[in-house]
Amino acid sequence: MNFRFRDLWSPTGTVDRGTYVIVGVLGFVIKHNLDRFIAYRFQHTWGLFSYWEPLRNAGRITALSRPEETFLAVLVATALPFIWIGVVMTLKRLRSAGISTGYVFLFFVPFLICCFSWCSH
Repeated sequence: MNFRFRDLWSPTGTVDRGTYVIVGVLGFVIKHNLDRFIAYRFQHTWGLFSYWEPLRNAGRITALSRPEETFLAVLVATALPFIWIGVVMTLKRLRSAGISTGYVFLFFVPFLICCFSWCSH
């Protein structure tokens, strides 16, 4: 399959599993290092498990300081293009595998687990 950068943005078409894995791994590497840079600029540390608990001492989201709010807002804003690419690639992969594209919601299961984990503190 001849895959081009612009194919990342369009939800139409299909994608083979090799390309799906490569885009996923590269996307994670780029996003994780972007998050590390953002954390550094906001004087936070960032590791692989920081996605589960981005602010170690935050008790409630309503009790965040202004810098913590800004830090989280920047993380969310920079995540949006990666979320879109993940959804688009998952739609294409489901289509390629002959599976209903309705299963694209499974892309968000790790996020939901993280949210429920964080909210239960």
